[in-house]
Amino acid sequence: MTKKSYDSTEQNERIEKIKKFIDDTESRHGESNLSIVCGDFNLNPFETPMIKTKGMHAVMEKDIAKKGERIVDGDAYKFFYNPMWGFYGDNGKGNVSGTYFLQRSLNVELFWHLLDQVLIRKGLIDYFEDSQLDIITTIDGNSLLNRNGSINNKDYSDHLPLKFRNKHLKIYTMCKSLWPDITAKREETPKDILQQQANFLSENTNGKIVGNIEISEGSNFEIEKDLRTLIRRTEQDLCYKLYITATHMGGVRFYYLACYKIPSKSIHAI
Repeated sequence: MTKKSYDSTEQNERIEKIKKFIDDTESRHGESNLSIVCGDFNLNPFETPMIKTKGMHAVMEKDIAKKGERIVDGDAYKFFYNPMWGFYGDNGKGNVSGTYFLQRSLNVELFWHLLDQVLIRKGLIDYFEDSQLDIITTIDGNSLLNRNGSINNKDYSDHLPLKFRNKHLKIYTMCKSLWPDITAKREETPKDILQQQANFLSENTNGKIVGNIEISEGSNFEIEKDLRTLIRRTEQDLCYKLYITATHMGGVRFYYLACYKIPSKSIHAI
């Protein structure tokens, strides 16, 4: 049906069917706040099927739409946000006040109608770029309007196209985390542990005894297995040795402690 053969009863019924389809689709996908509906509604934003609770329930203000829904007679009805209201009049945001032009010899006539609209659910309002919403009047340098400002429906469509854009929406913002709360802490290495003890030793003796850490391959580190058999570590192992130097005794140096780490295994101290 066109705006010229407008029938309010028919339009109400059609919008209610569309609304039911939207609700069913959102329910099937388990998400009711991340929908955008756009197209030719053959209705202006202020007409009853667009604003009634059992219709599109589309409002002109973000703050109202962000409430998500309202209760009427005990039933909850979700909002759509309709940014197209901003195009009305000379002070509107676009070059024209509508997407469809109709001039008839009637006592009441709007001339410009905003039949093509973009409706946005609560969860996507903050991602909608208001500055990118526009009614297109020129394509590749070709005007879609006549000289008198009406739509050139002889060479082009009788509706002007819309353009809009959403900010990039990362998918993980739409999902709940399945991971438990995890606080990642830096694990202390054998070198960290020995270095801490070396620092404590220096502090507690006012620098008279100083600890130093040396790192070498495991092949340079031998340990006694049973006081008779020496076990040599492999090159893949790492050996951390703590040496103590007595600065007040002319720099006498003592080998005090060693740690070796076998890859993928625990740390051993000797």
